[in-house]
Amino acid sequence: MPSPRITSCMSCRRRKVRCDRVEPRCGRCLDTKRECLYPERKKTASDWKRPDVNALEARLRVVESQLAQQVAKKKTLESNNSAHNHQHQSELDNSPSSLGRGCSVDAHSHHLVPENISIPTGLEYLPAEISSLRPHADGMSLQEPLPPTKVQEELFKIYFDQLHACNPLINEMRFYGMLALGLDCRPFLALQYAMWSAAASVTPRYEKHCEVFIQRARKYAAYMELERLGEPHITIYDAQSWCLIANVEAQRVHISQAWTSAAKCVRLVQMLGLHCIDRPGVYGARFLPPTNDSSELEERRRTFWAAYMCDCWISALGGWPMTIQESGIWTHLPISEDSFSSESQVARISLAEALAEGGASNISSSFAGVILATALLAREYVHIQRSVRSEHTEDGNDGFFWNTHRELDNTITNTLMFLPERFKNPHELRDPNVIFLVQALHVAAICLHRTVINKRMVGQGYSSVVSQSMARCTTAAHAITSTIRMASHQNMSRMSPWTGYCLHVAATKAYVQYLKSRQRLTAATLET
Repeated sequence: MPSPRITSCMSCRRRKVRCDRVEPRCGRCLDTKRECLYPERKKTASDWKRPDVNALEARLRVVESQLAQQVAKKKTLESNNSAHNHQHQSELDNSPSSLGRGCSVDAHSHHLVPENISIPTGLEYLPAEISSLRPHADGMSLQEPLPPTKVQEELFKIYFDQLHACNPLINEMRFYGMLALGLDCRPFLALQYAMWSAAASVTPRYEKHCEVFIQRARKYAAYMELERLGEPHITIYDAQSWCLIANVEAQRVHISQAWTSAAKCVRLVQMLGLHCIDRPGVYGARFLPPTNDSSELEERRRTFWAAYMCDCWISALGGWPMTIQESGIWTHLPISEDSFSSESQVARISLAEALAEGGASNISSSFAGVILATALLAREYVHIQRSVRSEHTEDGNDGFFWNTHRELDNTITNTLMFLPERFKNPHELRDPNVIFLVQALHVAAICLHRTVINKRMVGQGYSSVVSQSMARCTTAAHAITSTIRMASHQNMSRMSPWTGYCLHVAATKAYVQYLKSRQRLTAATLET
């Protein structure tokens, strides 16, 4: 039967012949074996039927009812959450170690930490289908959902199990206590994101989220800078956040951003007075109140030294000037982790005492040893900059240069000699700071003797000096590579982020230069 279509098929219309309009193929196309296609039928007025208004109104009433239930549920949960936080705040206010104004958390008490710590995220109080904002203590709302609770717990565990030993600036007990109390403020949120980014950078499962975490950490840390245009209110969490951000950026070879973040961290610890905690007669803190809590003082010391290490290594990596000067440091070196956990009273020494002859034997922690090696590297950095500007670069008559060179060489030798045996024993390589301590001291030796080689001195007797410096560089490079070889069976994510830089110095400043010198010596021998 003819199709109800008004128009003919496209083939018959093109040939201008009569079409019987039979579907799927008309008679003429079937006889001539042509392709038969019909044009789309235009919609008529009957096709535009009015939808069922009653059905739409019924669906709208259902949606409104569900929305009203969700809003009521949200208000109930928020009121319960505020009452829960108010109860904890009352406990803190009545405790002998109060948290002070806002969320600065400048004192703590270990009994506040429950035995089974559960980490609240704020998302468990909201329905899964509602993506709302949670207000924080400083009036700012969270602009994106936090990671799931299990992911947060796993990333925190990765951080403290694998990364905390290299850079122990955060008091683990106090940190988990803050999480258990649910005190969410912006500096603390920036610190959490910085810790998540550091943990994600060494975990293949979460490595793709590292960049997102570090961007959010910078965002929440930067918000605090904008609010300080009025009354300054700085917490120790600000400095810790920027320190971790700088380390992650340096690890991802974002050197310029890392140096900027390290500079912010350094200025914050100086404003907090962490560089002169143990200065006689004056505390020096401007925004942190004095405290007699030994564990809190130790955390402040560790935060400063972490900032000092971050500034020195990133500056050396980028070839930029260092911000913290050794002459302005009045803070004692950190103690061992066992003494810190037990809060036992141990003897403390300053950086100047540790750098004196035989002073390295008095350090009690591998972290303090790494700081000692970093201070030697900072001294050499200044020495190298002065040698570049020296007027007597070729004749070797620069007495100041040679006096400084011998002094630094003797300090490195004495440090290696007087280090406690537990920091030189190969069986102690389970401690990542012991591995990095050995590497850092030998990197300091390589950089020192490369300065002599680069002076290109001429004259009688100076060729033997250059040969001795080259031999010292090669020996130090062998020590670095052998240490890495002994520790190669361990999890490399637990190593210091600057281990790669130590290998780079050993390869480019020692081995490559040694091979070049051998090639020149061989060419000279063949010519003679």
